[in-house]
Amino acid sequence: MEKLNMNIDISTVHAARISLSRVLDVSVNTIVSKNLYLESQTLTLFRQQTHQIEKLTVTGFHYSTINYGYNDTLSTVGILNLFQMLNDPSFSLSMFLDDNHVKIDTKNKNVCYKERLFNIDVQREASDANAWHCLASRLKDDYSVNGFLADTEDTRRYSTVRWCPEILSVLDRALKIQDSLCEKWRSNCKQVIVKFEVDTRKLDRSLKWLLEKMCEKGFPENPNFNDSYGDHDILLLKNPEQINLSEVVEVILED
Repeated sequence: MEKLNMNIDISTVHAARISLSRVLDVSVNTIVSKNLYLESQTLTLFRQQTHQIEKLTVTGFHYSTINYGYNDTLSTVGILNLFQMLNDPSFSLSMFLDDNHVKIDTKNKNVCYKERLFNIDVQREASDANAWHCLASRLKDDYSVNGFLADTEDTRRYSTVRWCPEILSVLDRALKIQDSLCEKWRSNCKQVIVKFEVDTRKLDRSLKWLLEKMCEKGFPENPNFNDSYGDHDILLLKNPEQINLSEVVEVILED
């Protein structure tokens, strides 16, 4: 038997129902007409099909910016994690920081700003050091690529990443930079929405979680249905995974 490639798309109710119809092997109209919430049945049927699936992907949306003053890594290598962006001097974020007298040594946890050296671990033990705690977290375990299951007004308003890399706002606060790095980046960039399809094995989420989200969105009369954004709708990739250029479906420039 030929193995299948399957994509789970939960970006809209209709898309979720199409994904459900593939798993249950029924029409979308059948799903709509059933006044039932069949999460347990869906999970059971999916488990029975797993041996027939060669590759399972999920659709997601990532928000980012293109800074016109630097190399566009999005169009050449895809979406990188923070470590990759900081450690390669040819990438836009690393070049921007260097031009603004900031160097981050991720291995030794040091930040150099205008020839002043700060150790992140030492600084975060000081009083009023919330920004340094945040920076330490970014470099320890919060540097992964992430996205959302849907592109909505709520998700677009969610974070500063629509205007600049999030670490720039952290550095502004930690180093008390008056000539804001965020504002400098924002003045020369364009916001982009990246639609991608990534292998579910890259996710830092369980397959059960993903299928439950599909059921919550797609079934009518679902007691758990909520079409608004929530933290639980964030897709996290395992460290140190990235979204390869071949996994990018569409790049949308915001007006």
